[in-house]
Amino acid sequence: MTIQSLQTTDFRNLKSRPLQFDDSLNIVAGPNGSGKTSLLEAIYLLTSGRSFRTNKLDSIICRTSPGSGESFVLFGSILDRSRTLSTPGISENTIGLKKVRQANTQIKIDGASVQSAALLAKLCPVVLLEPGNLALLTGTTQSRRKYLDWSVFHVEHKFSKLWKEFRYCLKQRNALLRQAKGLRDITGSKLADQFTVWNQQLERLANEIDSLRKTQFELIQGCFNQTISELLNEKDIQLQYRPGWDTSVPFSEAMTRVFSNDTIKGHTSVGPHRMDVRITVQNKPVVELLSRGQLKLVSAALYLAQVRALKSSTGKKSVVLLDDVSAELDAHNTERIFTTLRALQSQVICTTLDSVRTKNAVGQNNKFKMFHVEHGVITDE
Repeated sequence: MTIQSLQTTDFRNLKSRPLQFDDSLNIVAGPNGSGKTSLLEAIYLLTSGRSFRTNKLDSIICRTSPGSGESFVLFGSILDRSRTLSTPGISENTIGLKKVRQANTQIKIDGASVQSAALLAKLCPVVLLEPGNLALLTGTTQSRRKYLDWSVFHVEHKFSKLWKEFRYCLKQRNALLRQAKGLRDITGSKLADQFTVWNQQLERLANEIDSLRKTQFELIQGCFNQTISELLNEKDIQLQYRPGWDTSVPFSEAMTRVFSNDTIKGHTSVGPHRMDVRITVQNKPVVELLSRGQLKLVSAALYLAQVRALKSSTGKKSVVLLDDVSAELDAHNTERIFTTLRALQSQVICTTLDSVRTKNAVGQNNKFKMFHVEHGVITDE
């Protein structure tokens, strides 16, 4: 997968101009506040339907240019050269996305309106490497669930449906738990039959979701081990899959064991919605022993492992967006990042404050296309 072209209209401070990207490496240089990250945000939004900077898309609409202030528009084309059973040849798709103030986002693929942004993500897998990725190591379990589920989503087409069903059933059971507050035993109560129905549904879905996640985790784990050895030469960093309940017993029994506490809290405390990936070094969380620079390499290795795993399992190549590539990394480690990216053969679009340092890290003998950003104006060099 590669982003072939992009044009923005009234998107933050970016000036409207058609851009053509190279299939391999694209370097976008410019000072702080010039629009570098906004360019990556536009690409990410066009290929996922959401921003990595804000949940309020209205705030992205530019208000400074004449006639602006009511909407922004993104338009681009994506080329798929991967040869798999489902896509044996080269295919090209056009994507249009429009956000009108205080209205739903409009999405079109090849001129046809689509209702689900998930179709964008399926069309073009995009991985973002940026300073906020450290939350994967320092943040809540939710960030690590999203991390693993990104890979499951792109490999297992039924995962989205299973996860949606699970969340619905979970919501119904949690409502019952609030009704059962204070009851230690529901046997014989009018709630018992309702719990039986939702418990059975949750058990079926939990086991299916867990099976898909474990399979994908094992693939990512192997890819991570390879990637971290390339970036950090650290062999003691381990990934551990934690399903969210004690899988030595049936899921129904795990729910029964915590039923009393769950009625007090009003929610189900075990299940795949509690899944986590533990990241350790010397059996301790990596944040306790590694420097910030090392943690950045670990987070990069995790996301690049996703790229490697997706290519291994499906043949699909992800687009890698790399924001502020040289921040907190010395020249040697920046060079390691680019060496790994070349091996993955993915299209890369990266931003930098220091174009000279980034070019040196890439190497003079390696192909790349250079862009410069100044006050929202993007030009080819």
